[in-house]
This record gives sequence, structure tokens and C-alpha cells, in this order.
Amino acid sequence: HMASLRLPTANLVAIVLSCAGCGGESGPTPIGPVTPVATQLVFSVEPANAEVLTTFTAAPTVEVRDAAGVRVGNSTAAITVTLSGGTPGAGVRGTTTVNAINGIATFAGLSVDSAGTNYRLTAGATGLTSATSSTFTVAAIPTTLSIVSGNGQTGASGQALGQPVRVRVARAQGGAPVAGQAVTFAPSSGGTVTPATVQTGVDGEAQTTWTVGTTGAQTLTVTTATAATPVTVTATLAAPSAGLALTQLTAGENFFCGILEQGGAVCWGDDNRGELGNGPAVTPFYRDRPVPVSGAVLTQVDAGRNSACGLTADGSARCWGFNSDGQLGDGTRTTAVVPVSVSGGQTYRTIAVGDRHACALTTTGAAFCWGANTAGEIGNGSGGVPTSPDVLQPAPVSGGRSYIDLALGQGFSCALDAAGQAWCWGITVTGQLGGGNVNAPIAVQQPAGVTFASIEAGQSHVCAIAADQRAFCWGANFGGSLGDGGTTPRATPTAVIGGLSFTGIDGGISHSCAVGQDARGYCWGDNVLGQLGDGTEGGQRAEPGVVSGNRRWTRIATSRSNSCGIEAVTSRTYCWGKSDFGALGDGGALVAANQLTPQAVLPVAP
Repeated sequence: HMASLRLPTANLVAIVLSCAGCGGESGPTPIGPVTPVATQLVFSVEPANAEVLTTFTAAPTVEVRDAAGVRVGNSTAAITVTLSGGTPGAGVRGTTTVNAINGIATFAGLSVDSAGTNYRLTAGATGLTSATSSTFTVAAIPTTLSIVSGNGQTGASGQALGQPVRVRVARAQGGAPVAGQAVTFAPSSGGTVTPATVQTGVDGEAQTTWTVGTTGAQTLTVTTATAATPVTVTATLAAPSAGLALTQLTAGENFFCGILEQGGAVCWGDDNRGELGNGPAVTPFYRDRPVPVSGAVLTQVDAGRNSACGLTADGSARCWGFNSDGQLGDGTRTTAVVPVSVSGGQTYRTIAVGDRHACALTTTGAAFCWGANTAGEIGNGSGGVPTSPDVLQPAPVSGGRSYIDLALGQGFSCALDAAGQAWCWGITVTGQLGGGNVNAPIAVQQPAGVTFASIEAGQSHVCAIAADQRAFCWGANFGGSLGDGGTTPRATPTAVIGGLSFTGIDGGISHSCAVGQDARGYCWGDNVLGQLGDGTEGGQRAEPGVVSGNRRWTRIATSRSNSCGIEAVTSRTYCWGKSDFGALGDGGALVAANQLTPQAVLPVAP
């Protein structure tokens, strides 16, 4: 008799058939296990109705099954779900591809980002028939939008507010935070935000940095799709600071120039030879408050004895003022009361002006000079005694070196290479070159192990800031202008005494000033006209003393008998010392008394 047994296919291990007396081979005949074949996907847990960006209450679940609808327990197929129907452009958030475990893929954490009806999920996997869920609806979550912080600030035009603007999206019912909401920030009056669209975090909050515009009322409109009412953040433009706000400052003989915070150059003081670059001077020939430099907008400026030069944003050079020796570089000796273009078409990255000559560095660091050359200060010779005539257009400095900084004085020039070595050329009556007069660069004999980071020149002396922020000076020592405790000229760089560290330095005729690492101002040298700014007048001081007023500075520039500085934080400009030719910029052109402490420079003349 044939024995038969019916078992589920998936549980079939072996069936033994036996036949007594059937002939042939005797004994049991085994039949091997049958492996189910995966053919299709089926949603075993359908997606149910939900709210925007809220996960389904029950995670949608997909099973791998065979043709008979039996789950294939050993399947690890990678299954992906996609969204269709509902609102065009809607998307599903969360992990959309899951590997099956025991033939089951569970999609926990899924949500839909837009409200709509008749949505469906479709599950697909390679080689298997896809499955589509029943339809479901995603409802919008009524939310409220509120300001958390950053409202009502006061900020400077074109600058980022100190505090980020932060808002919160919450459910209208109950106030619970809503994550994943797109929040859009839209500024007015030329302002900008970074970023403009932000997703709320788990706390329901989103923030941006707001740079306020330049004019008008400052508002920032904040919206999110689920909140019926946007919110408006406001800011107030700070009133322009009284006085003159600069980013750069330089000194001529009896005049000063600088670059405004908002861009462009201004000058004030003596204008007898067109030093201010503002056009024909009015009688008397000075301006006791800043006036704009005419022509192209300058991004850099430097002043010499009776002339000045600047660079535009594209690196072209302009010069103005006295031109007796070709120091304006335009190929003439004609004085210019407004900026004229320097010949040669070079593109420069920095420029410096001396007594009757000027130099500039190209973008590759090559040095070009022009103007008076009686002492070899153009540096275009072969290293011998100066014999060259004046140079009316830029000429390359000999040696082919690349430099990073320049410093020009009366009849000499110095430059600093990338290794921190100073090179000078021209006259050396008082030792500022560290050697004899030459018409090509020679290396300054720096102390062992000392490299320089920046260099500046007075009329007859040079000062440099070392890599370790110590200050060194050499050359003439009128009134103690080298700051080494004495008045003896030095042929090699000598440390300024006092053990101070500095970030910047400048030299006048017989005094020097520097900004300390503590941002205080320090001056030394001749003080007969109050140019040291310490509240005293007369005598001299051969070591650094603190400028009065307890201000912090970013830059101090020194002229013949006065000094000016840019105050840190406010960028306001102050001057002190001899009060004539309008050089203090305070409206007191020829007052009898010198100013012994810093006085605010007036804003640009209307």
C-alpha cells in the first residue's frame, strides 16, 4: 500500500515512501526539502492617516512572500518605499530602504512632508512584484510661529547683528514643538541673512544671522507653511559715530590721510602743494577737517613729505601733491591737486611714499620705485655710489627679489622679504641703511636670530616689528626717536627698551609711536610740541611712554610734530601735538595751544 502524508510545504523535511512487494529496490526512498521561492511583496501593516512630518502611528511593514502568499522566512531583500499621489512635489522623510529580516521589512520613523489626500506607498525590490498600499491622508498641523530671541537689536549699517535671530514653531493646540518645518527669513532694505531657509530642530527652533541693510527701517519677515501668521523681527540702525571712522591711517609732513570705513580716501591738514588730493586748495592752504580725495575710490593710501599715493581695488596706483622730482610717477614734474595715474600699467598690492620718491610692490612682490634718485633711493643701480638722475616713471629695483613690505624715508628706501630680512638702499648719513650710500638693496645687519614681520620708516630712522613682537629701530636718534634709552645714532637694529611687545609702529621726524600687544598707545622721542600725547609738553623721552586717555588703538601714525591714531572697536580717529595747518583735524587750524592728549577728528567736511 502507498502511504501518504500531507504537510505544509515550508515544513516539509522528508517523506519516506515504502512499498511492500513492489519489486525493485527495497527500503525507504527519501524526498529532499522544498525551498519556497520569493515572488512578491505585500504590505502586512498599511500606512495609516497621519499629520505632516509626524511618523505613522504603526510603522508600515512589508513582507516577502511566495506565489502561494506564504512569507519567505529566509529573505533579506533590500526593499525601498516611494510616495505617490497626494500633493505634487510631496516627499517621504526617514529611512526609505530597509533590508528584510526573516522576510519582514519594517519602516519605522517614516513621515510625509506635505499635507494631502490619496497618498500611497509603493514597495519595490529587485526581482519581486511590487506592492502598493491603500490610500491614506496627511493632515496639516496648525502651528504658531514666535520670536525666541534677536528682536529689537541695534546694529551698524552693513554689519551682522550681534545676536542671531531665533524663532520657534509649535503646535497651535498644546504648544508642543514641531521639528522639520522649513522656516524662511526675508530681510528688507538691502539686508541679507545666512541661511535664508532653515529646518526646525527637535526643539522646534530655527535661527539665522542677519546683516542689516544700509538705509530705511530694518525688518525681517519670518514665515513657515503651517503657520497662518508670519512674524516680523525689527532692528535699528546705529547712528553714525561722531567723528571720523577709519580703517587705515598714514601721515605726511603736516597732513594725514586715511581710508574710511565705508570706503574711499580722505585727507586733512596742509594743502599748500595739493597734498589733500581734493582739488585746488582754498585760501589759506589747509583744511582743518577731513575732505574726500577726488577721483577713483582708493582702498589703500600712504603719505610722504608733500605728496601721497594710493591703490584702487584693481591694484592700479594713483598719486597727488608735489611733483618736483617725479614722485607722482606719471612721467612729469607737474604738481597735481587731484590723483593722477602712475605710469607703467603695473598691478600693485602695496604702496609707500617717502620724502620725494615712492615705491610699490606688485602682486608677485617685485619692487618698483620712482621719483628723486640723487641718493640712490630708487634702487635701480648696480650697488655703487648713486649717480642716477630722477626717475619719472616706475623702475624695477635691482636684485629681482620678492618683498612683502616697504618703508620709505628721506633719501632712502627699505623693504622686507618673506624670510623676515630687511633690505635698504639710498642715503645712510645717520646709519639707517646699516652701511654706506648705495643705489641697490643691501641686507640690514639684524641681530642674530631676529627676523622682522613688518617695517616702517621715519624721516631719518627705521623701525621694525620682529616675529616675536619686539620692536627694533636704527638710524638717526633725534630726541630719542629710536627708543633705546639714548640719543646716539644706530647703524644696526637696536631693541626698543622696556620689554614691551608691539603689533604696529611708525616713525616721524624726531619721535616714534607704536601700538602694544595690549592695544595701548606708546610714544617716545621729541615732545617739544606735545606729540607724544602723554599730557605733557617739552623735552624728550628716550623710552616708550603710554599715550593718555586709556584708549585702545589699532594704528598710530606720526608726522613732523603731531600724531594721530585709530581707536579700537569704534574706529574713531584722534590726533594730538602741534595744532597748525589743520593737521589735528579738529577744526582748530591755527589755535595757539598745542593738544597734549588725543582729540577727536571731525567727520568729513560736508
